[in-house]
Amino acid sequence: MNVCSPARAVALLMGACLCVSLASEATVAQADTTGMSPVAVTPSSEAYHRGLADAATGDLSKAAQAFEQSIRLDPKHVEAYLGLAELAFRKKQPANAEKHLKQALSLAPENARVHRAWGRYLVEMKDYAKAEAAFARAVSLDPRFTDAQMDLGTVRATALKQPQGAIDAYRAAVASNPTWWQAHYALALQLEHVGRQAEAHKAFQQARRLTPSNHMPSFSEGRLYVTEGKPTEALAAFDEAVKADPKFVPAVLARADVQRLSKHNCEEALVNYRAVLTLAPNHAQAHVGVGLCLEEAGQSAEATEHFNQAAKLSPKDPTLWHELGQLYGRRKKYADAVKAFDAALTVNQKFVPAMTGRADIYLAQGLYGMAQTGYSAALALAPKSSALQIKLGIASLRQRRWAQAEELFQQALTGNPKAADAWNNLAWMAVERNQDLDDAVEWGRKAIDLQPKNAGYHDTLGWVYRARGELTRAAAQFRKAVELDPKDPVIQYHLGLVYAEQESPEKAKAAFRNALSLQQDFEGFEDARKRLSDLDRGTPG
Repeated sequence: MNVCSPARAVALLMGACLCVSLASEATVAQADTTGMSPVAVTPSSEAYHRGLADAATGDLSKAAQAFEQSIRLDPKHVEAYLGLAELAFRKKQPANAEKHLKQALSLAPENARVHRAWGRYLVEMKDYAKAEAAFARAVSLDPRFTDAQMDLGTVRATALKQPQGAIDAYRAAVASNPTWWQAHYALALQLEHVGRQAEAHKAFQQARRLTPSNHMPSFSEGRLYVTEGKPTEALAAFDEAVKADPKFVPAVLARADVQRLSKHNCEEALVNYRAVLTLAPNHAQAHVGVGLCLEEAGQSAEATEHFNQAAKLSPKDPTLWHELGQLYGRRKKYADAVKAFDAALTVNQKFVPAMTGRADIYLAQGLYGMAQTGYSAALALAPKSSALQIKLGIASLRQRRWAQAEELFQQALTGNPKAADAWNNLAWMAVERNQDLDDAVEWGRKAIDLQPKNAGYHDTLGWVYRARGELTRAAAQFRKAVELDPKDPVIQYHLGLVYAEQESPEKAKAAFRNALSLQQDFEGFEDARKRLSDLDRGTPG
């Protein structure tokens, strides 16, 4: 799911640029009015408020004239200097902004609002340490100044990478103004960022209660549920976000992704992907989603159209070319798949998924040396990837480079002891080498313990038992594998071999016939056909 990071979301919440905001000043109902003394109605204050109104409409020239008039009428009108500083920011005149802010500081060194404005200026100048000090000073002058507390949290979260300090500041903002949903939301995002999910959920839910018509808290909590592997809860949260704003595309897209990836319900997902395209016809990721669902439904031609449209809309997005490459790979259109992966790597030559996908195609074609080169390059960029270590190990295994393959599988298990494929491949390789068969039983069982419904793992353990001469146990494993995946011809072939070796010709013939009826090009096809022919003639295979 393509969503912004917690730090980015906090920054967006607080405003794209951390400069003085006149918009909130011009709003009748402000989120926070602390840190500023009430302004008496004077000619100077009247001019100041005219400036706010002009700035709100975008008439910066009239706003500047009004603020300057306010200062002429009252040279100590601090808020007017802050207004001029804001206008200078909008005009991209940081030197003038600094001048006006320093004038405000000299006039009101104990004014929390002025220190907050100075802190925002320092953020714009990327002087984050001094900005933090300015925000902290504002809070020390007015401990209930929630805007400054929020700014303090944001600079700590996004610039200084001080997660606990950010959490402390956001908690202070919540304590100062418990009904301000933005404070709860910012706190939730930061708690999520540091892995404190239970606390994050509480903060998200409080934000949702405070602003039920706002889509962001529900959407963000849905994203958190996704990372926790809770698709049902995620869908409920995304539903709330869409209910709050039916046109909020990220929530509609996220709902579709969960339905497709976690619920395996492409029918519902397709409805939502198409809803995204109704709202945003040029949304590349939605075209990809539609394409994936159509591909699953067997509508390959229309699926290809959507993938191609996505690639045209975002030619610089390597993930789209990667998806197209995977599509062609599933169809065994290997040349087209390689072209798509090449296109992804033209955009980003270090895009590991495309490097891996291209190597997968080479492996499927039997180009083991090229596959090994591709996996090695990807592993150099992602050296801790157990999945890549396993893939490189398989490429080595296919070239009968046993020692290298074993080392890679063991490396994968060192980093990830639950890498079931590595245990399975070690067991299979032991049979191929006809050694370590006692260990192979243990390895095969570990793979099955991790993924008991994986037919291939039961097939491997059956192959190990056959190599050990334990035909009864071998047959039991192959039968279990067939039960889990009755359409795999190789498993049926292996079962036929064991039945033949057990001198059960009728069972062997049935297994070989099943294998031959399923596929015409599997490894062992010719041997299965010959053995079936021999059994039909009454000659042992």
